[in-house]
Amino acid sequence: MTTLEILRGMRELLAVPERWTREYYALDKDGEFCGPRSDGAICWCILGAAEVAGAGLAPQIDAAMKVLYPLMGDSVVVFNEQASHAEVLAVLDKAIELEAAR
Repeated sequence: MTTLEILRGMRELLAVPERWTREYYALDKDGEFCGPRSDGAICWCILGAAEVAGAGLAPQIDAAMKVLYPLMGDSVVVFNEQASHAEVLAVLDKAIELEAAR
């Protein structure tokens, strides 16, 4: 799995506001915390989306996050908590653009 595939997978997963969340890696249909790769997960934060898109493969997830880090400031968590859904998608779009250009 490539970095670009993970970034695109994250973008697809978070494409609509209802599939993005703050405060938790993932939530189920009842709004309860669950693991990002849980069958019941229906929305994710950026890190949760990376876990899903990267199929739990730590080195590949880390590579994708390294592309995202400079675009989000000092903290992925702070960015996810303070950004709008549109800003999250814009960062993912920029990361995809940068990775595709490599």
